Amino acid sequence: MEPVHRIHLGNAWEPPAPGAGGGWRRHFGLPSGLGPGTQVWLVIEQPMTCGVVLNTHALPAAVAGAEYRHEVGGLLAQRNELVLLPWAMPAATETAATERGRQPLPAVCGRVWLEIAEPVS
Repeated sequence: MEPVHRIHLGNAWEPPAPGAGGGWRRHFGLPSGLGPGTQVWLVIEQPMTCGVVLNTHALPAAVAGAEYRHEVGGLLAQRNELVLLPWAMPAATETAATERGRQPLPAVCGRVWLEIAEPVS
């Protein structure tokens, strides 16, 4: 399968509540144009070690420094919630919040995207 489209999830993350633990949350809609045989991969480039949850489904943990790649097409819904649960968060990870209180994901968490691949004919 060849990647045909990437959807970057770099901005609009909801940070963990202060002192409550929890994780960074990102909501997104169902990508358009998905057909039979289309694969959707969740990719995290250079993550820190963290738990990964998509729509209440726990996925394998991301390991620090190794590219994370997991096929998630069967877990997607019209509205989706991705949660990254860092095992240890460095103290200096503050970023500028947007008007809705959302922030870019801190760089130490890695870059996150969905990669959509169509079957090869």
